[in-house]
Amino acid sequence: MHLITKKCAKMTGDVNFFMNGIPGITTPTVTPPPNYQNPSVGNPNPFNGTGSNENDFVGFDFDGDDSSNVETPRGASLFSANSTSTPSGSTTATPSPTAPNPEPPPAPSPTAPVVSKTYYKNGKVKSKTILNVDGSSTVTRYDKNGKITSRSYYSKKLKKPITINRKIENSKQGKIGDCWLLGGLNSFSYKKKGAKAIKNAIKINKNGTYTVKLKGVGKKYTISNKDLEKARQKNKYSTGDSDMLLMELAVEKFRGQIRKGKKGQQGGIKPKKSWPKYAYNTNTGKGSSLEGGNLRQIAYLLTGKKNGECQNGSNNYVSSKSAKKFSKMLKKLEKNPKKYVMDVNFWGQNENSGSINAKNSNNKDIKLHKQHEYSVKSVKGGKVTLVNPWDSSKDIVLTKKEFLKYANWMTYHKFGKK
Repeated sequence: MHLITKKCAKMTGDVNFFMNGIPGITTPTVTPPPNYQNPSVGNPNPFNGTGSNENDFVGFDFDGDDSSNVETPRGASLFSANSTSTPSGSTTATPSPTAPNPEPPPAPSPTAPVVSKTYYKNGKVKSKTILNVDGSSTVTRYDKNGKITSRSYYSKKLKKPITINRKIENSKQGKIGDCWLLGGLNSFSYKKKGAKAIKNAIKINKNGTYTVKLKGVGKKYTISNKDLEKARQKNKYSTGDSDMLLMELAVEKFRGQIRKGKKGQQGGIKPKKSWPKYAYNTNTGKGSSLEGGNLRQIAYLLTGKKNGECQNGSNNYVSSKSAKKFSKMLKKLEKNPKKYVMDVNFWGQNENSGSINAKNSNNKDIKLHKQHEYSVKSVKGGKVTLVNPWDSSKDIVLTKKEFLKYANWMTYHKFGKK
């Protein structure tokens, strides 16, 4: 069954498989397929069929062969009953004499997905929506050249849709101790070359899956929407940005293989001699392989380029010698903000305490958490802006002096000319 509706009148209201209001057309009441769901309150109906220009088309393909053979003005029922064509070419519904309010024909079989598309003026697909048999749905968006730009996945099991757009946006760390990964990816996202490295690492596949390429170690990992849905239902992974979750799952797979390799287990991999040790460091415990690490690993996995670090000589205080090294790093970042990505760990004061009592740039009390990785977002005018992966939507601003009091370990990556 194939139906295409062409936009021939200004649309008002929400479109749910049919529209009324075009002069000369009377449309019978029709109910959508029983397995149709509006995925999320407040989200656009993926089947509203609205385009961005007067030449947009909306096509419904119920057997999935991407072909169509019926063209109907927008406004006629997609499941019209007893319809006839007038000499002018419009379509009117003729109710049966014995059925003043005719029932629509049976909905498409729930054993096959329902597909709809919108198009640009140049004929290229603008978006493709698939209503799956299980009630979930996906909306894939394309640019005018036909390249996929993003995909959203809707499900009854999700409070919010999963959207992959190859960008790192705001997120919150879960129960896993992977602040190093979130902090590192956040730091990369603040730089043009860093954001490009993230974009190049993520591929949105035509078959509905996603592939993450870890360039530095030559490994690729494919993740499905169901994988993301399952992970989202757990509290241990990050919440918020879906691309962050995608990267967590991919890096967890890589580190899991390294862990198995160390134990001689099936499915494990052994590091190559060309890989720096920090590129494959992972814990050997029973929990998530993501536990523990620093910026250097994700920087190498994304770029294949070696990077550096500055460490303090003590865990209980910052030596003047170390403070000078950290100060030099801050100056490099301030002078060349596009070239450097940096993260920092803090330590000081009471060794047994998990946090440090510090002051922000407005002289207000704040706590800096020990053995926890923060992104160094920027350095400007004697102030250092940090981001805690516990909530990347919030900035923490310290004076350089306060920063240097407690900075214990700085890791960094320098981008090349390309």
